[in-house]
Amino acid sequence: MEASKTPMTGRVWPIDLTDVLSARARIAAHIPRTPLRRYASLEAAIGDRIEIWVKHENHCPTNSFKARNALSAMSALTAGEKQSGVVAATRGNHGLGVAWAGSLLRVAVTICVPLGNNLEKNEGMRGYSATLVEKGRDYDESLAVAQSLVREQGLTMLHSTNDPRVIAGAATLCFEVLEEQPELDAIVVSVGGGS
Repeated sequence: MEASKTPMTGRVWPIDLTDVLSARARIAAHIPRTPLRRYASLEAAIGDRIEIWVKHENHCPTNSFKARNALSAMSALTAGEKQSGVVAATRGNHGLGVAWAGSLLRVAVTICVPLGNNLEKNEGMRGYSATLVEKGRDYDESLAVAQSLVREQGLTMLHSTNDPRVIAGAATLCFEVLEEQPELDAIVVSVGGGS
């Protein structure tokens, strides 16, 4: 992967520890520490007396870790960017996080979703006062619509994965895990869109 400059600091990707610590400080007042729990039935299924700890990001305000990401990105915006508003493309959880963070920080949010997107996710985003633009057959086409709104209306793009402020927000959950269980041998993370 070719290195690129981050919008936050002008440094070369990837993010570093200072980005994560800064994100953690920005979101701490609004994202409660999520539970880290063991489950006997899960450990029995894995076997070999391995202790398994599960991080419950479903306890974040939008029931998804994406709330961390969105609040990290939005709380790092300049005053001018906040005034102009933001746009994001999503199929659900990222849009919910951006809409929630926008309602918290009083930033206008536009969310682009594909036609036929999950109705409950759409209503959740609208519930946080986001403007929904339903266009495109899939995420990629909705992203193109969002990019056109950046050009036409001067909105700030909050990409679900290709933004160091978003990545730094996602990384904050690792601090919580390691503070609670510093002797872990491994951390297993499921990866979808990449954040």
